[in-house]
Amino acid sequence: MVASHGLGSDHTSMKSTARRAAEHQHQKGERKLDRMDEESTFLPDLTLGYGLFLVVWGIVVSLASSSESVTSYFPSFLGVPLAVSGWMAKSKPEKRKLWMHIAVTFGLLCALGGTRFFMVMGDGLDYASGSMLMLFMTGSAYTALCVRSFIQARKATQ
Repeated sequence: MVASHGLGSDHTSMKSTARRAAEHQHQKGERKLDRMDEESTFLPDLTLGYGLFLVVWGIVVSLASSSESVTSYFPSFLGVPLAVSGWMAKSKPEKRKLWMHIAVTFGLLCALGGTRFFMVMGDGLDYASGSMLMLFMTGSAYTALCVRSFIQARKATQ
């Protein structure tokens, strides 16, 4: 009988240890979410800034090159929805996930649109090819940052 009492005591001790471990994990998860909330404006801020950068780039390059082609404004066309998405992600935190997924879609379009640079790079570097290269590099970097952030956010909620 004494031996069975010892087993029961060990079983109770294991339950309380498991309960404490679960509570610790829960608290640790809450701390991660709190940290994410504090840092969560980084990507919306980056998105807004990147969108505004693209808008300004398209306008400046179009004016500097005296281009009459509407395609010279292509960075601006992609920058507007990025800036709007960044602004909406900041102003409506409950819809942040939606707006950031919309934004990364436009970031990917920037990278894909910039791949045209590799088709024209043999012609030399001019305003148009420079814009394509800029779109490819910045769009790729932005998309990579977003995907990395999305993966971290997913891990933090698991």
